[in-house]
Amino acid sequence: MQVIFDLTTISTPTSIALGNFDGIHRGHNLVIAAALKKSSPHAHSTLVTFHPHPRQFFSGQLHSLLTPLPEKLAHLQTLGLEQVVLLPFDQKPLASPQRNLSQKFWFGS
Repeated sequence: MQVIFDLTTISTPTSIALGNFDGIHRGHNLVIAAALKKSSPHAHSTLVTFHPHPRQFFSGQLHSLLTPLPEKLAHLQTLGLEQVVLLPFDQKPLASPQRNLSQKFWFGS
């Protein structure tokens, strides 16, 4: 499983599970299973999340996760995901209009 910190290095096309994933519980497993089910030799199974957690960014206080990042990555690897994208959550995505951000993410433009 590849851990990616920059969208320019992501393998495309993708089948994406998108969320905060502060812990990996049954609900998260269902979202991830859907991405895995839709993946194929032509669509890479990908989990996209944010680091640090958006709550930490907005509050300015350390936000403890249900599952620490190293443990979460180890568990995600056992599920068979090809890629995990850890998008930095800082001022940059907030300054970008939503349409531009989603277009860049989904379509690479």
